[in-house]
Amino acid sequence: MADRRTCDRYRSLNFVSIDGRMYRTLDLSDGGMMIEMRYPPPLGAQFEVVAALGEEIVRFPVEVMRHVERGKLWTGVGVRFGKLARRASSALERHIIARRIAEAKAKA
Repeated sequence: MADRRTCDRYRSLNFVSIDGRMYRTLDLSDGGMMIEMRYPPPLGAQFEVVAALGEEIVRFPVEVMRHVERGKLWTGVGVRFGKLARRASSALERHIIARRIAEAKAKA
């Protein structure tokens, strides 16, 4: 299967809340995130994710685009961001810039 992503992904462990349940991200990009879940929502499901990006707590509207098996118990749930509020977009941009810098330092 061809990789259809259009945004660079960055490893980023963040806590997220969906309907009051806590999960963690595996990676993050300008276009979405991968969330590790035990019971994934169906493809096409739309909901809101509340994410801790560093010191900021922001809300993201998302749609489930894919599932990736991660062993017997966990599934990576790839979600695409919907239209972001200015605050969420700015927080995401700052967080991704920080991840890029951290990854560049780790490679140096």
